[in-house]
Amino acid sequence: MKKILIYLYIGFSLVSCKQGAEKSTYISVLADKTSDNMSVPTIQDIYQVLENGKEVTTAVTFSYQIISNTDINKRHTLSLPPYSMFENTLKRKTEVNRFFNAIDTLFHRQQAIQYEYNRSNIFVPLVQQLETLQQSDATEKVVLLYSDLVEYSSLFNGYKNSHTQNINAIVDLFRSQVLSNSYDGITLYINYYPNTPLENQHFSDFCKIYKAVFKDTGLKIRIGMDKQISLNHEN
Repeated sequence: MKKILIYLYIGFSLVSCKQGAEKSTYISVLADKTSDNMSVPTIQDIYQVLENGKEVTTAVTFSYQIISNTDINKRHTLSLPPYSMFENTLKRKTEVNRFFNAIDTLFHRQQAIQYEYNRSNIFVPLVQQLETLQQSDATEKVVLLYSDLVEYSSLFNGYKNSHTQNINAIVDLFRSQVLSNSYDGITLYINYYPNTPLENQHFSDFCKIYKAVFKDTGLKIRIGMDKQISLNHEN
């Protein structure tokens, strides 16, 4: 009996260690609402980040924040605990579905609201969120930024000032707002699809600025997200 108890203790210890080492994901969505031309977040984007989609077994922290004419804005958060080997499979499926449905509902509700902002505070809220992720214990940290990146705030007027002239000064200005030297382990996806040559030029200029600002911080910057196409073959 004593040996059985010892084996059970070892077994539970191993399970605890394994669960403690499990992967976890922190997804932060920043949605720019200063223009009707911005790309909008979708639940498919969240599935793509998690790779396993609705079959996710890891812990997930989700955060949603609107980018507007102020640096500090209301943030919505949701969390999904990790799957346990002792958990009921049907219960887990219900829990996961409820989590994703809540995110999908949030996206649709926010998309239906008409916002009127005459300024674009983008960079400072982004840095604030990078700081939050940096302090997180999540093994995977992702920021989904839906914005054209054109700053129009007390920091910088991207519509008035030329981006191609004295770009080093602009990079230094933005870099002065960065609080940490390292954002290693964080991936930033910038989602925006220009409709005109002018929009394309502005977006390209600011992408270069962002890449220069975060060049030595370890932050991985990706422009756009590849959309997965599913083909249903009929017999």
